[in-house]
Amino acid sequence: MTKQQQIFERCVEVDMPVHNFKNNTRCIFYKGFKFEEDTKDDGSIEYYCYNTRNIKYKELTNEEMDMVINYGVVLASNIFSFKSYRKTIDRFSLVLSNGKVAQKSIDTANKSISHYKKMCDNILNIHKKHQELFV
Repeated sequence: MTKQQQIFERCVEVDMPVHNFKNNTRCIFYKGFKFEEDTKDDGSIEYYCYNTRNIKYKELTNEEMDMVINYGVVLASNIFSFKSYRKTIDRFSLVLSNGKVAQKSIDTANKSISHYKKMCDNILNIHKKHQELFV
């Protein structure tokens, strides 16, 4: 059993909603993930796992799939979201460190930093016993 299949079957076991498409594909979407079961014309089944946090979906790496298997979909999703929010905060912090930025850009950066810090704090509050994972 592949990691992708293991993840898909665990999601089905916990009753995550499965979307059935006409091209013999079943998908599960959850907070930045897409887990896919694709039935080919010859009857073989292939599984895929994607990170959907970017415009282009990226297949999960082995390490990321291990994280989903070990911690579960919900906690792994929050870990990936936290890391994404931290990158966004760092990007806006770079805007503020530039001395030649217009006031409107500074206000936008401060507003965005505040928003993403609240989201990070919310994730940390939800997962108090797992805070070491959110570094």
